[in-house]
Amino acid sequence: MSRALALSRISSTTTASLLSSTVGRALFESSRVDENVSQQCNAVKYMSSDVPEKSPVASACACLERLPVLMPEMPQWEKEYRDWQEEFNSKTFKTLPSKLTEGAKSEGSEESSSTWEPAPRETLADTTGDRKSLRRRLDQRLFLLVKKNGQWGFLNSVIGDDDTSRSAAERALAEGTGGAYQHYFIGNTPAAHTSSGDDGGEKRMLFYHRCQLIQGAPVLASPDVEDHAWVAPDEFSDYLAEEDAHVLKTMA
Repeated sequence: MSRALALSRISSTTTASLLSSTVGRALFESSRVDENVSQQCNAVKYMSSDVPEKSPVASACACLERLPVLMPEMPQWEKEYRDWQEEFNSKTFKTLPSKLTEGAKSEGSEESSSTWEPAPRETLADTTGDRKSLRRRLDQRLFLLVKKNGQWGFLNSVIGDDDTSRSAAERALAEGTGGAYQHYFIGNTPAAHTSSGDDGGEKRMLFYHRCQLIQGAPVLASPDVEDHAWVAPDEFSDYLAEEDAHVLKTMA
C-alpha cells in the first residue's frame, strides 16, 4: 500500500515537472520571438529614420503690379449719399457779393472749358480683351503673369544659399524683364507663400514679393517666356490653380 502511494507520488511529481518544463520552454521561445520581432522593428525604424526627407525647393516670385490709374467708380449707395449731401448743403449756401466774384475766373476761356471732356474709362484694350496691354482695367491693380513650359505664374528664381528671399525675387525680375522702367519692391518679407508637389511630385515652396511699377513699361527679356498677361486679381483663377489664386487674391 505504501509502495503504491509512493509510486503515485513519483508519477505526479514527474508529470508536474514535465508540464512546468514544457510551459517554461514555450514561454522562453515566445519571449525569444517577441525579442526578435522587436529588434526587427527597431531596425526598420532606424533604417527609415536614417534616410533624410528631401527638402522642398524654395523659390521667390516677383509680383510686379501696376497701380490703379483712375479712382474706382463709386458704388450706388455712395452716389445716393453724395446727392443727398449736396442737396442738404445747398440750403445753407450764401450768394457772395458781385464785387467779390467779378474777375475771379480760372485760367482759360469759358469756351475752352465748356468743350473739355474727360477720357472714357473703358479703353480699346478693354473692348478687344487685350490682356497684354497695360492700358486696361485702369481703376484696378494689374499683375504681370508669364507663361513658361506651358504653365502660368510669376517671374521666379530659386533661393540660393547666399540669397535672401527678396534678392532672389529681384534677380528673377532683372533676368526676366528689360527696358527703361522704374519699379519698387515693398519691404523685405514676402506678402504670401504657397506650396505644391504633395501628390508625389517635386515639392516646391513659392514666396511672393510685391513690386510696384512706378514709371515706364517693362519688356520681357527671357527667351523661356512663351506669353505674358497683365491680370487683375479677379482674373487669377483663369491662369493659376484654385488654391493659389485664392491666396494671391487675398494678398492683392
